[in-house]
Amino acid sequence: MMPFSNKGPEPEQASKQRWQSIHTSCRYLFKLTEPILTRRTILKTLAFAIVIGGLMLSNAYSNVSVSDATKDLVDAVTRRYPLNLRLIYLTNAVEWVCIYALGTATFIYLRGRLAIYLRRHLTEKFVRVYFSNGAYYKLVELVHIKKLDNPDQRMQGDADSFSNSLPGITISFMDAAIQIGFWSHKLWYISVTLTCYVFAYAFAGAFVVLLLGKALVALSNRLVQSDSGDLRKELGLVGAEAHSIAINRAEAFVRQRVQRKAQVVMQTLVDISKKNRNITMFTTLFNGLVPLIAPWYIGDLYVQGAIVDIGTITQGGMAVVGLVGGFVSIMNQTQGFASFFVVTFRLGSLLEFIESCGAEKLPADKCIMVREATSGESNIVAFKNVTVLSEDLKEESVRGLTFAMKPGDTLAIIGPDGAGKTPLLMVLAGMSNAGRGEVIRPPLEQLMFLTQEPYLPDGTSLRQILSRAGGNAADEEIRTALHLVNLERLEQTCGGFDSEQNWSEVLDGLAEQQRLSLARIFIAKPKCIVVDEATSALDAETERLVHGCLMAMGATVIWAANNDRIVQPHSWIMLLPGDGSYKILRFNEYQSMKTSA
Repeated sequence: MMPFSNKGPEPEQASKQRWQSIHTSCRYLFKLTEPILTRRTILKTLAFAIVIGGLMLSNAYSNVSVSDATKDLVDAVTRRYPLNLRLIYLTNAVEWVCIYALGTATFIYLRGRLAIYLRRHLTEKFVRVYFSNGAYYKLVELVHIKKLDNPDQRMQGDADSFSNSLPGITISFMDAAIQIGFWSHKLWYISVTLTCYVFAYAFAGAFVVLLLGKALVALSNRLVQSDSGDLRKELGLVGAEAHSIAINRAEAFVRQRVQRKAQVVMQTLVDISKKNRNITMFTTLFNGLVPLIAPWYIGDLYVQGAIVDIGTITQGGMAVVGLVGGFVSIMNQTQGFASFFVVTFRLGSLLEFIESCGAEKLPADKCIMVREATSGESNIVAFKNVTVLSEDLKEESVRGLTFAMKPGDTLAIIGPDGAGKTPLLMVLAGMSNAGRGEVIRPPLEQLMFLTQEPYLPDGTSLRQILSRAGGNAADEEIRTALHLVNLERLEQTCGGFDSEQNWSEVLDGLAEQQRLSLARIFIAKPKCIVVDEATSALDAETERLVHGCLMAMGATVIWAANNDRIVQPHSWIMLLPGDGSYKILRFNEYQSMKTSA
């Protein structure tokens, strides 16, 4: 469902889509506020609500009390009461103003704290589900096929906007309701008829603003997608590909792409500005007439003798302004509410995408069954009539693979880029299961993957890099592992094993990055190791050394590489030509085939 489409559907369909959008957004709103409504957080949330609600009532009462004191002061002046009595009325007014100021400051502070409280729990929920079931990895494919846009921006920017907007809008509506209630009660005692007129005037104004601002939802969605999404992404790509752009002298082409994205943003801002101009023009006219209502109507009552106090006219004017002001404060939320509607939908749909990442969506006949090897099975890795399909289920990377490996066996998978090596290994890792057949593998904690580009995050220490799954490798283990990959110098270079480093500066190119990554194996000592071109930058002698160390460990090793990277013996060689077929040979058979070729 795409509730923010810019194309106009048929009237009946448009009405149905609007209702579905409202229903869906309400459901998303509940999902997003759920973290502060759990058994663990509900008491603190209620405490916030009660205190803020009490302050709002107190502020509204203080505001009305100021009007009472002002009325008494005006009457005291017009009736020439003694100075000391007028000073009493003035003192009362000042006291209420001070109380109102203190309550307002406390109210604004707690409102900000509530927004922080909501964002903290919302962020915790997103982080928790984002790193569950490999969601962070699976979302990449959704972005690639354009089913989802800018998940990172949603979790950061949209979460911040939602956390600030929800308390603001909720409190604004509550404040408006309280203000309308207090002032309508005060105005009711002055004139019932005038109260009805003011309500009719206010409802009519709110309806007009609703008509003028209904297009802001679609415009706000377009602005978020084009500005925070498309334009930011395009500028980010410029930074990531700066070297290639400079080498190829592609500045003009890239500049045009950025300008096109920026033009969409500017045009959307202009369209929003026009809508806000119309709303502002109407609300200014609407507000400009409000101060005239009380003097005109109540003044007539005074002339007729129905009201004898001049102060009542002043208080009536304040009541009318306060009552209409409650409605106006809601009208002024049109742009904010439109943006909040969009942000709620974007955040809620992202949360739904993330939570659904663990659910199986493939048809039963196009899903590879992956299970862990039991202790009684002789094979540690086995493929049973496995066909690996692309994500769109149309292309076969590997077809009908049947093969088994015993503990200590080594397998080299060779073939050109795009032949299906990585998709096959992703099935083994549980990152993909599109296809048919059954795969048996060790438990993931006994399986270790090394990739061509090692994961070496900056701001980590040698101990953190070489430890696995939050472990804490001992000093001697680290020294032994570094010696096996010829990186003993790092202990001194890094200033110890616990000093945080920026590895892009410490390590000399991809070769040292791969060697440091390989050192993890000698500390973790897994039962099965998968090396996906993780030695592509190493020289042949170093690769032989690493291979010999792996063989001495007795681990089962699966080694994926291009044809010219096989420099050491393996138990088996799997050839993938790239057409979905495969061929498995003993190492001596493979050597004979190469020699005869």
